[in-house]
Amino acid sequence: MVIGSTLVPVGKTLDIRGWTEMYPLNGPAWSLFFEYIANILYAAGVRKFPNRVLGILVLLAACFLVHVAVTSPRSGLIGGWSLDRNELQIGFARVLSRSLPASC
Repeated sequence: MVIGSTLVPVGKTLDIRGWTEMYPLNGPAWSLFFEYIANILYAAGVRKFPNRVLGILVLLAACFLVHVAVTSPRSGLIGGWSLDRNELQIGFARVLSRSLPASC
């Protein structure tokens, strides 16, 4: 309960239901994990980037999103709730596709 209330992601060893979720007590909290990282990066300096650099980042994020959508084992962008490589790629692709265009 203590770890779940701090919104710190847990590994597969602490998953209580066996679904390999990073937040087994509150499944939808996985999206907040990626939003926190995006907000930390924004506060750390992405907001000070010039428009040209932001445009390049948007282009790279779009390419990453298409790459993940095409090469995903599930053939789409369903996922992001676990702490393995494929799920983290899906989660970061989803948050980048929502976050960067708004900052331009």
